[in-house]
Amino acid sequence: MAVHIRLKRGGQIRQPHYRIVVSDSRVARDGKFIEVIGFYNPIAKVEEVELNKDRFTYWLSVGAQPTDTIKSLLTKKGMWAGLCASAQAMAKSGTPAVQAAPKVKAAVAPVEIPVPAEPEIEVEEPLTEEEQEEQEEQKDQES
Repeated sequence: MAVHIRLKRGGQIRQPHYRIVVSDSRVARDGKFIEVIGFYNPIAKVEEVELNKDRFTYWLSVGAQPTDTIKSLLTKKGMWAGLCASAQAMAKSGTPAVQAAPKVKAAVAPVEIPVPAEPEIEVEEPLTEEEQEEQEEQKDQES
């Protein structure tokens, strides 16, 4: 799976702002992404670019490819050379400094819940015809 670092567009018509995201290369521009690592606002008086440098270098070190737009944007801001150098150093060491959090939580020991014993229910046997007649007579006498 090829992973790219690219821009995801947001905002209204003629008022764009972009998120810098890590996504699978097969997904559409504004589709699902793996992680948001920054944002870019071209409309501001001074173009705003914020980037989580640790996560960006991590993704570069594990093989994510930035798009040409991201490269030129970071080159204009003077961050590209430093980020590439730190990503290469991280890749050579073999263990990235900041790794992604594990997706699977540690297994929790099962908790035993005591189940109360079922109460014994006394089942009455059906009455015979004679007993039913006696009960009906008693009800008639009471009323």
